[in-house]
Amino acid sequence: ILAVTAYMVRFSDPGFIPPQFKRDLESADNNSVSNSVSPQCSKCGASAGPLAKHCRYCDRCVAGWDHHCMWLGTCVGAGNHHRFVRFLAAQLAAVALGFH
Repeated sequence: ILAVTAYMVRFSDPGFIPPQFKRDLESADNNSVSNSVSPQCSKCGASAGPLAKHCRYCDRCVAGWDHHCMWLGTCVGAGNHHRFVRFLAAQLAAVALGFH
């Protein structure tokens, strides 16, 4: 069960936001709708929401970023957070049964 839950977290999409080309600042200033556009990441140019963050290890923006798990080698975000909680529950059960 531990391997299955680790696999599910590791290979599921954490909520990566696709990078976009950075817009020209002059054209954005001239655009009358520029105030309604969501903020962009300064590193990859992705349209980032309020809970998104750029992961320095994955070098991508993740929606609902929680942390980068070094044990699983992936980010934990809005897309795989529930799977990560299941992984933690399986780890806790394994430890509890080991001490029994």
